[in-house]
Amino acid sequence: MNCRRRHWPLAAGAVLVALLLAAAVVWWGRPHLQWRLRPEDNSVTFVLRPGHGPLAGWFFSRSSLSVDRHRGMHEVTTAVRAGHVNHLTVRLASLWSTTVRIAVAVPPEPVVVRTSTASATVTLWFSVPVVVENTPCGLLESAGRVRMVTFTRGANACSGTLEVETSSHERAAIPIAVPAAAALAPPQSQAGPIPSGPAPVIFFGPPDNGAFYITIDDGTYPDPRVLTLMQQRHVPITAFLVSNIAAEHLDFWRSFLAAGGDIEDHTVSHPNLTTLSESEAEAQWAGASAAFSRWFGVTPVLGRPPYGSVDPSVRIAASQAGLHVVVLWSASMYNGQLTTYDHGPLRAGEIVILHWIPGLYQSLVQLLDLANARGLHPASLVASLGVQAGT
Repeated sequence: MNCRRRHWPLAAGAVLVALLLAAAVVWWGRPHLQWRLRPEDNSVTFVLRPGHGPLAGWFFSRSSLSVDRHRGMHEVTTAVRAGHVNHLTVRLASLWSTTVRIAVAVPPEPVVVRTSTASATVTLWFSVPVVVENTPCGLLESAGRVRMVTFTRGANACSGTLEVETSSHERAAIPIAVPAAAALAPPQSQAGPIPSGPAPVIFFGPPDNGAFYITIDDGTYPDPRVLTLMQQRHVPITAFLVSNIAAEHLDFWRSFLAAGGDIEDHTVSHPNLTTLSESEAEAQWAGASAAFSRWFGVTPVLGRPPYGSVDPSVRIAASQAGLHVVVLWSASMYNGQLTTYDHGPLRAGEIVILHWIPGLYQSLVQLLDLANARGLHPASLVASLGVQAGT
């Protein structure tokens, strides 16, 4: 009897070891999922790969894959939308079934956001830095990534297709038309003449496709981690800069533009514009705009008045300085705390204000996580409003 009792633990241990070994064989042998994004054609391919061990082939032969409504044996390709976070339901059917939700962030396609026509040239500005892959209409070959290209107007009109690619391999074929120099019209841009009336004030941007808008003011503490975040997660940011402050970190702001950001007007020295005369307010707007054009080759089209202080005189001054829209905000993010105008959740179309202060990077990460949880994605405010620089 004692002998039998001594053998029970050994037998139980052997059974346990056998079960663990069987579980390990099953776990090692099960197929595993891989996926890859192709920005060139905005598609994601999901592939099942065999596991390991003696049962791997047997498990693999009895497995199939489906992604939303697309089904396949071991490989499924599905289209995704550029400039969005796409949520896909992936189901692996085998001896057991597994369902996972995968979020695929797809960078935006490059688009032309500004066009200007001068007496001898036509200039295009892109939404993000691009590599130009061909030279239509006599365009000079460019090296590296650029935010704009300039065509020389010749004796004859020219039309063609400009092929560009972003650093994330998003591609675009952009139709172009370069008028002949002999058919020259007065200098103009797609946006038309600068409006003479007060510039409109907005608190929200277009809510199309779940877009919201990140704006960051002043420029006192530029953080290189923000540039890395912009590049890794394809985050467009509008920086409303005070030119006196921006002058201290010009290399950073050039890198910010190269990462896909937009630089807009927050005046020269950050005064309360409502306390100034109309000509003094115009000088604040125009002085910052001229500085940014000289330093970075970009002309602001949006203005944000310091402290959000605006009246009809400030709006007229903005218009006379060449700004098309005065941008306020509907939500703020400070020290990781989001506050919307009605204390509700973040919604499509919201313009969120932050500041270049210590803690900005963490606030941005939290804001993006909050937006992603609500199915929202950051978009370029300039591109979404459809405003372009004058000449």
